[in-house]
Amino acid sequence: MCKSAQNKPSQPVPIELAAAENLAPFFFRTLSRLGLEIVVVRFDASKDSPIFEHGGAALAEKLEQDLQANQAGQFDSSYFTLGAHYHFFHVARADLGRAMQALKRYLEARGLLEITTLLHAESPTELREWFPGEMAELIEVSEEVTA
Repeated sequence: MCKSAQNKPSQPVPIELAAAENLAPFFFRTLSRLGLEIVVVRFDASKDSPIFEHGGAALAEKLEQDLQANQAGQFDSSYFTLGAHYHFFHVARADLGRAMQALKRYLEARGLLEITTLLHAESPTELREWFPGEMAELIEVSEEVTA
């Protein structure tokens, strides 16, 4: 190891990096080759949002348990901003519809559906809105993630 590298303090990798990697072109292609789709559950996290009554990151674990019980996917990572919480899940291509229905049922049973947007990554730069959109609107990632 060179002397200058030894003198640099190590810094932890930002937690947002794991979530952002899901939409990095290379990782997205790798997941696609493995037959995996990326599902994003976005919660409104404004000041009075009911999301705060459900434990933040613990909610992602509960969603994963429900997906696994339905054999429909697994949790990958979370990203928290001031106005929204994003949870990324990997789902087998054949199980995408089942995963979306399982997530929707779980969230509806807990009164969280009205503050939720369910998204599917169509590409590294585009997300397709599955809920609440009735037209399955395509959203540019840069607009959605930075909003």
